[in-house]
Amino acid sequence: MMIENKIYSGEGKGQLRKYRNIIETSYPDYKHKIYIYLSLEDQNINDQDSKHYVQLNYGHISKLIEQKILK
Repeated sequence: MMIENKIYSGEGKGQLRKYRNIIETSYPDYKHKIYIYLSLEDQNINDQDSKHYVQLNYGHISKLIEQKILK
């Protein structure tokens, strides 16, 4: 799993593609790779990278934690 955590900044040009290529090259035998783009609030990422990354914000993470704690 690879998480790109953005706080008060946006996606840099080619940044997500670069990170994905590093993971693909470094771990070629891993069948299941998950790429997460985490930010304070929803942000748009380019169309080419959006098909590889799950976009989450801190609100999503907070809800997931609350569900697990209150379960």
